[in-house]
Amino acid sequence: MFGRRNNRCLPWPTWVGSLSIFHLYGNPIFQGMNWGNFLGMTGVAIVLLVISLVQFRSADIELG
Repeated sequence: MFGRRNNRCLPWPTWVGSLSIFHLYGNPIFQGMNWGNFLGMTGVAIVLLVISLVQFRSADIELG
């Protein structure tokens, strides 16, 4: 979607459009929910959240 629309102004490779969350999310109102992509994005978000919490805990000034 993003890559097709803006390819006239900015000649980006086609894989750049697949990095968009809208490309993975789709249009659930008309096409239904794509549970595989949704669960994949949710899993990545949870893993990144856990990594950031662990990193914050070890870098907290008060805890040393």
